[in-house]
Amino acid sequence: MTFTVTLTELSVFLIAVGFLMLVVYLIPAIIQLRQTARSIQELSEDAKVVLKETVPVIDKVRGQIDGIGDAVEKFKAVGSKLPYITEAIAKNVKKPFVVAAGLVGGILYTLKSLKRRKT
Repeated sequence: MTFTVTLTELSVFLIAVGFLMLVVYLIPAIIQLRQTARSIQELSEDAKVVLKETVPVIDKVRGQIDGIGDAVEKFKAVGSKLPYITEAIAKNVKKPFVVAAGLVGGILYTLKSLKRRKT
């Protein structure tokens, strides 16, 4: 019993064996690819949950930053008015002290003058 195989049959057989080897070789890679895709999907779902929790915090921080910006602007406005305020305070406080000092000086001068006349 002899088997006769034509060149075409041998070529088809070798191509089939090569294709089978390729499929066997690619199966672990395909399985790994599916596992990686599943892991990426889980990571994406976790990221969505974290993002949903983070958005309100970010909004609160933005509101606080806006509030801080308003406070800084008000502080800046007060700081720019501070020289005028100190000047007004100095004028209003200085005038009574000058008058009081003048009165005290005048009274002392008068008392000294009266003391000299008595002696």
